[in-house]
Amino acid sequence: MKVCLVYSDTGGVEHYGTRKYYHGLGYLSGVLKQAGHETALIYLQHEPERDDFLQQVAAIAPGLVAFSSTTHQHPYIERCARWVKESAPKMCTMVGGTHPTLVPEQVIANPNFDVVCVGEGEYPLLDLVNALQEGRDIASIPNLWLHRGGRLIRNALRPLVANLDELPFPDRELFDFDRMLADNDGWVDMMVGRGCPYQCSYCCNPALRRRFKGLGKYVRFRSVENVLAEIRFLAQHHEVKTLNFQDDVFTLDRDWTLRFSHAYSEEFDFPF
Repeated sequence: MKVCLVYSDTGGVEHYGTRKYYHGLGYLSGVLKQAGHETALIYLQHEPERDDFLQQVAAIAPGLVAFSSTTHQHPYIERCARWVKESAPKMCTMVGGTHPTLVPEQVIANPNFDVVCVGEGEYPLLDLVNALQEGRDIASIPNLWLHRGGRLIRNALRPLVANLDELPFPDRELFDFDRMLADNDGWVDMMVGRGCPYQCSYCCNPALRRRFKGLGKYVRFRSVENVLAEIRFLAQHHEVKTLNFQDDVFTLDRDWTLRFSHAYSEEFDFPF
């Protein structure tokens, strides 16, 4: 199945100077492609216009339109979902990301979203796409909320991905990555883990940690070997000048940081 991923970064280019790479979408796409599905991205850099957005969706001809939403971008996502439903009422629409994970009751109240994904989305999205492709019922897929027969189904959350090494490397071609690298002077954004242990009041992490309580370790790191393998892959396929680690606390695990730094210095000569 072909999946149209939609991410709103309205105003982002004006703030950062260039388009940015978002690992959440990269991992979603990587898992779908590994399973034999196709993906395409609509990256909203400016306030969306109806006809232009619907033309992009029609050109992709997807079986599912999947939105990823942060709180301040959610009004644009809601607008685009409404346009999809107005033009193609039978098209399945889903939304996931930080905002739907933290306020799913609010998000699922919008009838333009058929499905809301709460929590980590790689395997829920894959299960949904497989079910849609095979014509199976989607009502009992963990992490997904949906309406059925006049009632709201809130499926339980599955455990967090304990071993991040089991995931494929995040898909970068989804973002026209070589063009992005050229615009960013060869800076490659990377992440080596997920989660943050701190309680900063301005951040979503404390609320996410409460949401995932009892579902496994919240702060997780990929193995040093797995991270080095991705860097090696990037260096072989792209013009890398600098690595920019985006983790909340890259040096949280002292032993991990030392092992990585020693191994990195033996193999690579571009800075991070």
